[in-house]
Amino acid sequence: AEEKIAQFGENPFWDTVRRIMLYSYDSFWVEHIDTMEYIRQSVGLRGYGQREPLVEYRREGLSLFKEMQEKASRQIVSLVKSIGDAQNSQKTQK
Repeated sequence: AEEKIAQFGENPFWDTVRRIMLYSYDSFWVEHIDTMEYIRQSVGLRGYGQREPLVEYRREGLSLFKEMQEKASRQIVSLVKSIGDAQNSQKTQK
């Protein structure tokens, strides 16, 4: 990160990081909400299998939320590492 800050400046770098974080969490959150809606609809059937639907919904929801956080974090790290890579590759091609 220090190399990128030196290359682009502190404020532009952190502004870009903020945008990356917002975009990543927003896209994963929308996907998470859609998944939770699907689970809400399907968890009712588990009552027939002698399972408590609300407990199942909460358990799966927490697991999916943690998974979403991990995916978003990995994507953010990957994107932050790539800040300026396209710009640098264009300079070397010229």
